[in-house]
Amino acid sequence: MAYTFISYEKADALPAADLCTLLEESGLVCWIAPRDIPPGASYAATLYNGVAGASALVLLLSATTNDSPHVLREVELAVSKRPPIPIITVRLDRSDPSPDFKYHLTSLQWIEAAGRPL
Repeated sequence: MAYTFISYEKADALPAADLCTLLEESGLVCWIAPRDIPPGASYAATLYNGVAGASALVLLLSATTNDSPHVLREVELAVSKRPPIPIITVRLDRSDPSPDFKYHLTSLQWIEAAGRPL
């Protein structure tokens, strides 16, 4: 089954949940942690498999995302797949991506959601 992986930092859980609801109401299937991690499952392995099996990754970019090694690993996994998993970036605030994220996102466009409800 095709699905979209939603990648976000814990501090952005509310907008991530709102976006997930919006996408699912539009007919897309979403994968989002912690909802889609079964009790007792390996968190890291389940995240890895979630990203690896996705048809797209939605990255919620914010100041807190810039400091998240976990979100960066999800993005790195998406771009390392062959073919790469498409990344759709939704910028939640006016923060520019950190150099680590810019390395992977420089050729991509993003959606400006700063100051707007999802």
